[in-house]
Amino acid sequence: MMKPQPSPAPADRNRVAATLGLRRDWSHDDSRLRTTGLSTRYSDEATTGRAGAVYLFDSGLAPYVSYATSFEPVNGVDYYNTPFKPTEGRQAEIGIEYQPAGSRSMVTLSAYEIKQKNITTPDPDPTHLCDGRQCPVQTGAARVRGLELEGNMALSEHVTVVASATWMDSKVTKSNSTDLGKELLRVPRRTYNLWVDYRLPQSVLPGLSLGAGLRHIGSSYGDTANAYRSPSINLIDAAIRYDMSYLNPALKGLKLSLNASNLTGKEYVASCSGSASCCFGARRLVSVNMNSTW
Repeated sequence: MMKPQPSPAPADRNRVAATLGLRRDWSHDDSRLRTTGLSTRYSDEATTGRAGAVYLFDSGLAPYVSYATSFEPVNGVDYYNTPFKPTEGRQAEIGIEYQPAGSRSMVTLSAYEIKQKNITTPDPDPTHLCDGRQCPVQTGAARVRGLELEGNMALSEHVTVVASATWMDSKVTKSNSTDLGKELLRVPRRTYNLWVDYRLPQSVLPGLSLGAGLRHIGSSYGDTANAYRSPSINLIDAAIRYDMSYLNPALKGLKLSLNASNLTGKEYVASCSGSASCCFGARRLVSVNMNSTW
């Protein structure tokens, strides 16, 4: 990854920041069809990247722009036994951050668009059958447009609140099927998150922090015809964190945490991809983590 330093005019020095990243991926996947014994090897490679720039104003405002590309291997072949190409994605984002001088609080508003191509869709030729079903071709495309608002607020020396809201509009833009113009599967229109962190005073239990949060995941369509939705869900999370440096100064930067996702163990349907194909979400998940920064 490369991060070139910008060379602004002297008056603007330290106000402009830019990033540039490049990534090279290689993917190999071998599959074997048990009914025929046919073996297929899928090999893909791609170079993806990202670029961004931000301008820092004295007022605490910081507008930014970013652009990124991605790829994802796709297994399978078409009617002519030609292996599928990876899907390709492009994301453009524009936003603005605001952090008052001397404050630990920050607010970010951003808008983005994600486009993806090489998505599989039914072959328009009805005589092209694969295992008794219509073969797929890679002429499909989709896009997602979103708006995100996030706030990180230090209400006091001991209390921090993080809240975010995301609104998304998804659409199938190219398809040979009835899903053309429909919303994408498993993409909720709205998600909301709220997290409160309380750091206990040193006179009580120095180094200990307690956190709790609420996640709202909106409903999403469960079939390509957009005939029904999987229900929305509210989940509670919690965490206990301890700064190990309070035990021993030599452990500075080391933090121990106990995390619980879906604290109440709620049973819920996470998403559907058909009338007879739905997935349950994870029940209560408890983990212990140790992180170090230096």
